[in-house]
Amino acid sequence: MFLLLATLFVSAPSDATPGQRHERDTDSRVERAAEVSPKSVWRVGVDGTAIHLQTALTCPASIGGFERTLLRTDDASGLDVGCRFDKGIDARITIFLTKRTGQTLADDFDAARAALTAHNDDAKIIGVPVPMPSTTTGFVSALYALHSGALTRLWAADLSGWTLKYRATYHVGVRTDVLEAISKLTQQIEATAGAHLATCAVAHAVERDGVRVTDGVLITRLSLIGGLSAQAEEDQAAKSRQEIWCVEEAIRDPQTPLLYWRNVLPSRPNDDTLDDSIPSISPGGPVDRFTLMTVEDPPTWIIDADTGANMLIDKAGNGAPIIHALIRRESYLTSTFAFFRGRPSLATLTPLMRNIVLGKARPVATGNSKTGVVSIPRKTPAD
Repeated sequence: MFLLLATLFVSAPSDATPGQRHERDTDSRVERAAEVSPKSVWRVGVDGTAIHLQTALTCPASIGGFERTLLRTDDASGLDVGCRFDKGIDARITIFLTKRTGQTLADDFDAARAALTAHNDDAKIIGVPVPMPSTTTGFVSALYALHSGALTRLWAADLSGWTLKYRATYHVGVRTDVLEAISKLTQQIEATAGAHLATCAVAHAVERDGVRVTDGVLITRLSLIGGLSAQAEEDQAAKSRQEIWCVEEAIRDPQTPLLYWRNVLPSRPNDDTLDDSIPSISPGGPVDRFTLMTVEDPPTWIIDADTGANMLIDKAGNGAPIIHALIRRESYLTSTFAFFRGRPSLATLTPLMRNIVLGKARPVATGNSKTGVVSIPRKTPAD
């Protein structure tokens, strides 16, 4: 049971808008204790650079005289995040990146402005143009003066369906430092999260109509084929470079908080369900995956395609849907939980994934790449 082995990351439920949630982190008068950065959302390198796994957003440890003082994760799926930078007590810059769910960029910007003025009843909007960071991203903006003598600026822009937002509060003497830091940050964001999300946004459509295989004899044959052909993952770095993972949907369940991803590179060179304009890769990778939202390194399950199984099961293939398997790899062990004819949908997979995480569904087969042994239960476990 994975819930007994892993600490889940479950954020407190909130009906607030992103602007209301974010406002508490932009006030330079408020200091927050360091928070745990879940490894299912953030990866922090040895140099202190933090990378948001869901978008590739990069938050450096320092930039332009500013030090990063906070990484934020405002929902349990890592789809509303941020990082904060301080320049002593003179200036604070906070970045937010939020996946929109139906609302427009204008909606997010209006909500942010409303939250700002609600939190700072002394804020007075200044009717002068706000200089934009020297980047290609188009921002909407607003500038406010506070009774304390500080200024606070708000910027927002669209990144392929996500809202990128900045809040900067500072004294006029460090204005140039603030704008230069934001310009540098934006250039980094465009090259990382901007490029990644643009790739995800234009990825070709796929059909997910796979049907689960329930024939016990066929499950055994597929398990043996998959187990005997499995190879040890000797070079995970090279494999990961052949995969581009895009977030599809969050399963917001307190007991089984899961994130569903799609690999936008084809899984097999001869997968004819894929767009011909996208180059094939060899060897291929999984087509979809789930990650459990945990504080430590997240358990991951992948949905992998196996055209070779089709050739053996269906003789010459006969145009049958490609066999897909739901598996989990741990070192040299590969646990297979289900087979499907065709690429399964999220609706098909979600009940099974919940049972797997809760320990109610066990593997139909486990392969050991070191010994070449495939273990198959006498009775196929039911989910």
